[in-house]
Formats: sequence, structure tokens, C-alpha cells
Amino acid sequence: MRDRQSGTTERVSVDSSGAEANSLSVTASISADGRFVAFESSATNLVGADTNGAADAFVRDRGAPPGSPFCSGDGSATACPCGNGAAGKGCPNSVHPSGGNLAASGTASTTADTLVLTSSGMPNSWALYFQGTTQIASGAGVVFGDGLFCAGGTVIRLDTQLNSGGTSHYPGAGDPWVSVRGQVTAPAVRTYQVWYRNAAAFCTPATFNLTNGVEIVWML
Repeated sequence: MRDRQSGTTERVSVDSSGAEANSLSVTASISADGRFVAFESSATNLVGADTNGAADAFVRDRGAPPGSPFCSGDGSATACPCGNGAAGKGCPNSVHPSGGNLAASGTASTTADTLVLTSSGMPNSWALYFQGTTQIASGAGVVFGDGLFCAGGTVIRLDTQLNSGGTSHYPGAGDPWVSVRGQVTAPAVRTYQVWYRNAAAFCTPATFNLTNGVEIVWML
């Protein structure tokens, strides 16, 4: 399985210990979030006592994506200034009434970092990815522009990316990994959010909004 954002490839036709299949695996199907991969294999070592001499169907659970979303603009946190959006996303913006979304994929490891932050549901504008050390207002956030400011404490600017099709990600090609840019060198908890420009007249005089927040637990 290829992660085009992180540039990494993972073999999914393996047994529970990670051992490679001893025969051909084909006809893969991947769930929308990339967690589950179904495939057909004629291998005999993926499960015990596979002696039927026929190809079998398997589903591999790659595990839940890293990170815990917080500070949704659906009313479960601080109320959005321009009306509430959808669960797991930020406050509504001029092009997406459900709000901008921030999600994480890859591995949050200080020694083998492949973490990718991906935001979507935004105008085609500049988006600032940043890291904090706390959840503002215990994860409820505070009103800021057309959205909620959620990731606070010691804030580090990761980078600015240009949205295309309403989405962008960090790191991009040639960018330092999140742990490098965010100076995460030991196990720690960090929070992340995206602040993006929304120049269209929407509801407040502000010309910016934010996604939901994501908390990441970094391991060695």
C-alpha cells in the first residue's frame, strides 16, 4: 500500500507477526480511510492450518489513524461565530458549510517519523499549519475570526501550504518531517491546527478561519 503524501510503502499481505506471504496476493480493496485492506491470497502462511489448497480472502486492519480530533465546530465545543458545522471539523466557511477538517496519517515517531497532516474543506487559499502544546479552554477553543482557536501553549509555525481543490498537506515534497519542524525530540503530546485565509464576505469582518484541532501523542 502506497501513501502518496508521506512517500512511504507498506506491505499488507503479511501474517500477524509481519512475515511476508509465501505466495501471490491479488485483488486488493482499501477502505476510504485507509485503515482496512481486503485482498485474496493463495499463500498458506498468513493464518494457521491453511491446508485447503485454495485461495482465501483476508482483511488486514492497519490500525486507527494517529491523533485525536478535538475542538469541533459542531457545537460540542465553543459555539462557532457563524453558526455550527459538522462533527470532527472546524467552523463553517464561505465554501464549505460543514467546515475545514484536519486529519493525520502515518506514524508519530521521533525516530521514524512519517506523520502527515492533511486539511480539506477550505477555499483555495493559503493555509498555515502550526503546532501547540495544549488544548485551549480544555479542548473547547475560543472564538477567533470566523472559527475557533484550539491549539495553544508554545506555538511553532510548521509551514504555509497553498490549497488546491480545497485541500493541502504538510509535509510537502522536500519539507522537513513534522517532528523536525516542530522540534519534537522525545515522547510528548502536541496539538495541531490549520489557520487558513477566507477572503470572501462571510459573517464576521475577519478574513480567516481555522480547522478543528488534532492531538498527537509522539512516541520514540
